[in-house]
Amino acid sequence: MRSFPQIHRVLVRALPLLVVACASAGPGRDVPGDLVFLECDQMLGTAHATAEVTDQGDVLRVRGNSLTLPPGAVRGRERFELRSRAGRHVGVDILPRSYQFGSSATITLSWARCGSLPPGFTPVVVEVEHGKARANQVLQSTVNMEDSTVSAQIEHLTGYLIGGT
Repeated sequence: MRSFPQIHRVLVRALPLLVVACASAGPGRDVPGDLVFLECDQMLGTAHATAEVTDQGDVLRVRGNSLTLPPGAVRGRERFELRSRAGRHVGVDILPRSYQFGSSATITLSWARCGSLPPGFTPVVVEVEHGKARANQVLQSTVNMEDSTVSAQIEHLTGYLIGGT
């Protein structure tokens, strides 16, 4: 029998945050059958940001999305590219593919260009294959309704989209 992650909502007084916890047992596991990817009416082309990052860390930003690399996440010096997805899906692809961090990095995705979320939609960060909309796993996510963003800790680079149920 297939198990689905339970979604827990925690409202924090004075902060417009929603914490969404989703269990994940690896690629292709614990992805809800009713998971959908957020799509906006507004179509966009690709945009990107690149940076040479050292062990001191850095932040890459493109179209309201960001990749935060804290000190120690990068070993030595590495070139990173954060590409926003073209089209209606809200997400990014990050290069170099499959890079493993020394410590967790944070991906933040913004749905601001969509205006608002569909009624009852609970956004989460979903790990996907580069350039595709096929879910590998749902990540434990923190939602900031005031900033129209959802964030998650990541250990490696691939594609990430906003999904939800």
